[in-house]
Amino acid sequence: MKKIFILLYLFLSLSTLKAETIWQQVNPMPPLVDFNDVHFINTQEGWACGDEGVLIYTLDGAQTWNQVNTLLNDDISGVWFVDSQIGYICGEEVLKTEDGGNNWERILGHNQSSWFYSIYFLDEDIGFAGGNDGRFYRTEDGGVTWSDFHTSFSWFNEIFALDDQTIWAGNRYMLLHSTNGGEDWEQVIDFGYYKDVNDIYFLDDLNGWVTGDESLFYRTTDGGATWDSISDVPAGNVWAARFYNELSGFVYIGSDCYKAENGGLSLEKIESYPALNGPSRVTYPIDDFICVVGDQSINSSFDLGENWQIAQGGPSDNFNAVFIVDEDKIFTVGDNGLIYSSSDGGTSWTFQASGTDENINDVIFRTNTAVWIVGNNGFAAFSNDEGATWETTSIGTFQHLNAISFDGQKGMIVGQGIAFSTNNGGITWTNTSIPAFANLNDVELLSSSEACCVGNNGVIFRTDDFGETWEQIEAGTDFHLMDVCFVDEDFGWIAGNRVILSTTDGGNTWNVQWEVSYSQSVISIEFEDQQHGWACGRNGNAYHTKDGGITWVEQNFLLQKDIYDMSIYGSKAFCTGETGVIFKTDQIGYLAPFIKNQIGDTALCEGQTHEFFVDAIGDSLQYQWYKTDMPIQGETDPTFIIESPGIYEGGIYHCEVFNGAGWAKSNDIMLSVKPKAMVVSGPEDISAYDGDTVIFNQSVVGALPINYQWQKDGVDIPGAVFHTYTIYGVGPDDIGNYRCIVSNECNIDTSVVAVLEVSPGPGVAEDLVLPFSIYPNPAHDFIQIHFDKTQETAFYSLVNLEGEVMVSAEIKKENVFQIELNSLLSGVYVLKLIVSEKVYFVKFVKQ
Repeated sequence: MKKIFILLYLFLSLSTLKAETIWQQVNPMPPLVDFNDVHFINTQEGWACGDEGVLIYTLDGAQTWNQVNTLLNDDISGVWFVDSQIGYICGEEVLKTEDGGNNWERILGHNQSSWFYSIYFLDEDIGFAGGNDGRFYRTEDGGVTWSDFHTSFSWFNEIFALDDQTIWAGNRYMLLHSTNGGEDWEQVIDFGYYKDVNDIYFLDDLNGWVTGDESLFYRTTDGGATWDSISDVPAGNVWAARFYNELSGFVYIGSDCYKAENGGLSLEKIESYPALNGPSRVTYPIDDFICVVGDQSINSSFDLGENWQIAQGGPSDNFNAVFIVDEDKIFTVGDNGLIYSSSDGGTSWTFQASGTDENINDVIFRTNTAVWIVGNNGFAAFSNDEGATWETTSIGTFQHLNAISFDGQKGMIVGQGIAFSTNNGGITWTNTSIPAFANLNDVELLSSSEACCVGNNGVIFRTDDFGETWEQIEAGTDFHLMDVCFVDEDFGWIAGNRVILSTTDGGNTWNVQWEVSYSQSVISIEFEDQQHGWACGRNGNAYHTKDGGITWVEQNFLLQKDIYDMSIYGSKAFCTGETGVIFKTDQIGYLAPFIKNQIGDTALCEGQTHEFFVDAIGDSLQYQWYKTDMPIQGETDPTFIIESPGIYEGGIYHCEVFNGAGWAKSNDIMLSVKPKAMVVSGPEDISAYDGDTVIFNQSVVGALPINYQWQKDGVDIPGAVFHTYTIYGVGPDDIGNYRCIVSNECNIDTSVVAVLEVSPGPGVAEDLVLPFSIYPNPAHDFIQIHFDKTQETAFYSLVNLEGEVMVSAEIKKENVFQIELNSLLSGVYVLKLIVSEKVYFVKFVKQ
């Protein structure tokens, strides 16, 4: 297919885009997301990418994985590493790392393509990227510059390059081929709608395979000159084919893997292969190693598929609560009796038996060794040996128990409309007969006698006598209240669906401090002191405040999972939640960026210096300004000064602010640069005969509207306010120097001086005495033409100084003829009169 055009994008000295986040996911690992691509550089080192911005790496052949943070929230479609340090990922953008993934830089952005599906590199310099909108990109310098080839095809979702010139690509349901590095493409096979190409693989220059939806399986043995369809393929989508010689390999169909012989003509299902859900992406074979990723799963083999290993990601049940005992000891509990603990600060985790399959909803350590857990259907248990052994106890109810709190020997448990208390460390429990009908979700002991509990439908109860009596407190909201915390006997906060409440009087009165949408609802809240707090909840949303909750700044979690609980110990914090997610940080006080101001669109005059400023809060902030999604070299301060901009510096600008806790993007700023008014050429000197019509013209550029004022000998000419200036019937009085003053809102410019010379010569009228007169002049509503004698026929026109004919008509046998002027604007006009084949011009003023 003929290319349409080529553009070159040059990015000068790209700066760091993102830094490593302070939050690290420790479970499940690998994360439970759908994986979209996998790439290995040897049998040990590899990377896999997936939905929700997930990028993970392994150093032991896919047995264990760690997460790499790009601070991208969108899906990552492709990954390719040239070596252990230099790598690329693509999705909404194309990013590059040169330090193994610790820092990333954007090398192709939104203005190049709205989505990038595939990335492929031959070496450190030569690579290719495929986008939608028919865009294909090639770089020969490691992504510093890119050639952009526009085609008539919709998108490039698969790329395989045999060398820097010979490239095969999938365009949904078509197989494409280029022999000149992607500049031109030809359609080789049209597979038909609903048969998307899923993978292209060449073993060498001759032997290649193409796979796709609905049992699509093709093979070539002559370098793509001809392709043969392989029949008798099991029903399902064929995700990939990988051959380690021209006859033998593996084919991945549906959720299964098949041993292939005879180049794919013979397929035998491998029964020992762990089935994968969803699309399978497969590494290129390295020695005997191969790795396959799919939806929430990773399989690998070191012996060409004889044996397979599954990357175990840890528990996937919901974690409902977490408790940090000390720097090393962390305890988490969850659904189906799940207990998961760490004794090395969260580096490694082990399961602990709980003796129940009930959902465990809360955990608390009363001492360093004495721990309590509570859960559904009245389940409660305690351990005096850090959870090694458990003893269940009867609280006196079969209702769900949601939360537990201790202060020394005194403790409370709340649940479905119930509250129990103990004065002896949990040996016995007493029903406090709290007058609650709603589900109570959390309880906090403020002192040996004071407690506060919260629940559904805006329920808040408070006691001053350790549950002997309860007082219901007005919440100011009907939203479910999920968590309560106090930093002392006065200052406390409540987290609820769509709301955060605060108190400064020990919970006697509460104020709505912050309201959010349902998707931003907070479930857990923790404060270190009266100023510094955290809240987290639905869709991985987390917020940090350094001013007691007046301002909440969104923080970055990598997965969009609900966070159910948070525990803080010094600078260390852990969050747990949906599908077994556990996040940890050792820098809990680190505040992610938050941009406080909106920057308005700006229109500047050419050469007019302007300053943009982004007002952000956060710790150790870094800045990068962008134009049309590309970083501007050296602009890494909160203030961006555009000095003497030219007309081509207009565009869409924004600033990104980032640190280890997250990043923030300013609003897009539309900058337009208005060109100055400037006379490029003209007017020219004119030599004319007496009675001629002359026109002074000029070439003017600039932002509209442009104003004009013609001058004769430095004096403004009344009504001469147009681009050109016309003089009808010039005479000796018109001889002089003419120029034009042009202006717009940006500036004033003056043309060169043009000299008008008038010489005696053949005029348009023979007599100096006109055979008529006009009256009045200046005129208001009309002028009259008085002829010296009755004319057989005459013709007249009224012309403005731009040369535009305003009125024209024929005059027959009239001595006096009246012309109405009501339709004309005030100004100077010329009456052109043809009498007895002679032409006369007379100026008059319409007032």
